[in-house]
Amino acid sequence: MTEFNAQNGALNGAAADAVNNAQECAAADTVNNVEKCTAADDTQDTVQAVAPSANYGILVDYEWCTGCHSCEVACQMEHGLEPDRFGVKLAELGPWQIAGKKWQYAYVPLFSDQCDLCQERVALGKLPSCVHHCQAACLVYGTLDELSANLKTKTKQTLFALK
Repeated sequence: MTEFNAQNGALNGAAADAVNNAQECAAADTVNNVEKCTAADDTQDTVQAVAPSANYGILVDYEWCTGCHSCEVACQMEHGLEPDRFGVKLAELGPWQIAGKKWQYAYVPLFSDQCDLCQERVALGKLPSCVHHCQAACLVYGTLDELSANLKTKTKQTLFALK
């Protein structure tokens, strides 16, 4: 439990630990502190821990995907995959001119059979690695019911149901 000590203005408990960890990460200049700093960064995006058998998936808003490959790299690092193996792989569609000033050009993350939706991370209340590290925030993790409801809100989205 986090407490604030009004007499000396100090935080006690989890908040104090988080502040101390953030200060250590800001001052980090050695490789030894990388793991500790990464753990602090992971607390920003959390989800409710779920049973692995639940029907969850990832919604991709490919209108906003920039093709940065962060999802690929995050997945490979999380699972220790070889450079030619992927849980998620970015596909490039285009570019070609459709008509006038209109062009077809999009990136779409595709999920392989190796994707387990980061069950170990999710069991700890964290987002799947690809979702957590997506620079464009175009990957959304959730229940298939929630995500399929979001499909009605706009075009250029794809829902991946993974087991």
